[in-house]
Amino acid sequence: MKKTYEKKIILEILENSESKLTPLNLIKKIVRKTRIASTSAKKTIKELTSQNELAYTYFFGSTYIELSFNKPVKITERFVLTPFGIKGTTNRKDINIIIDPGISFGSGRHPTTRLSLKALDHVITLSEMNQLKPIFSNNTLTGLDIGTGSGVLAIAACKTCVSNCLALDIDPNSLVEAKKNVILNDFENKIIVSDTDIDTLKGEFSLILANLRYPTLKNLAKKITLLSKKNTVLIMSGIRTYEKDDLITLYTNCGFNLLFEKDEKKWSCIAMQIENFKEEI
Repeated sequence: MKKTYEKKIILEILENSESKLTPLNLIKKIVRKTRIASTSAKKTIKELTSQNELAYTYFFGSTYIELSFNKPVKITERFVLTPFGIKGTTNRKDINIIIDPGISFGSGRHPTTRLSLKALDHVITLSEMNQLKPIFSNNTLTGLDIGTGSGVLAIAACKTCVSNCLALDIDPNSLVEAKKNVILNDFENKIIVSDTDIDTLKGEFSLILANLRYPTLKNLAKKITLLSKKNTVLIMSGIRTYEKDDLITLYTNCGFNLLFEKDEKKWSCIAMQIENFKEEI
């Protein structure tokens, strides 16, 4: 029972940490939280690593310990991120998204990815309950993913609520990784990964996903509104909690209404729907 408690505490520490933790920093936090010896903390970390609950990661020459994403990870009630080469979950209600995580966002480690998937899940649920139009579960709608990264949001959208999606990014690594993940999910005919400049993009989309930083989301307000049509749903993440209200106000002035907002580790995500276009943006 004691060992189970220690493991739970370690997982909670990592889940709630706002920054990456080195092994030494994690051990210090465990000792301070549980009052167990550092040798016992090290042993429990080793056990959790062998059980694929934790994983060592390496960034810019430093070693960190994080929650493992080398197994299927359930992000929402319906979305499960499954690493390439790992058997997905068998629950018929789970939607497995196969990801071969590289250096781009989208492996599920970052709060902005998880929040975006939670927002999409919420929007789909509203639609299924007939509380939202258009019907976001009939696969007849078009999607746009701005700053696609690993392509995870475009893939999630195509697995649930849109018939096709344009996934944009300007980073060469992201383009390679997104295209690979699109192939792994057999969506070559549904998702186009492109480095098209959004300023030159034309058309209308039923669902727009944008996991970007606040300055970019602010600057894109007019363009995103122009790419929207009546009832378009917009999901925005990559926002710090203190930036959220300003962004909501900005897009409300563009004709969007708030559907969803959620925070995690000082990051925020919002989902909005356009109803009435403003003459002046």
